[in-house]
Amino acid sequence: ALVRVLAWKQQEAPTWSSGEFEMISDRAQAFAEKAHNVGVEPKRVQVQIRATGGSNNGFIYEGMGMAQEAGYDYWTSYGGVIFAYNSQTVRLWAPTRDPRNADKHSLGRVIFHADGWAGEWN
Repeated sequence: ALVRVLAWKQQEAPTWSSGEFEMISDRAQAFAEKAHNVGVEPKRVQVQIRATGGSNNGFIYEGMGMAQEAGYDYWTSYGGVIFAYNSQTVRLWAPTRDPRNADKHSLGRVIFHADGWAGEWN
């Protein structure tokens, strides 16, 4: 998935944009830190994630400020990009598997929605 971060001071258009960069769950690209150069703590930060394959190719999702799943229960799929920011940087995290499940296939995804949402359309 390609990720873009936007930051505003107080105007309509973003004061800064990171441009798109790749994030991949369970890899070195599962964490990113971007200096936003806004000069103050932004009034608003938006993270956009654009799907680059599969049935959701081209759809854009927004990042969130919290996690939905810890990832230890191996049989549970989970996902999403979470982020936090301060006056200097924006930090982003994609899912990584719990070290206790290192020998198993990862079920965490940068973009994830399961059957049951929107009448099975995913």
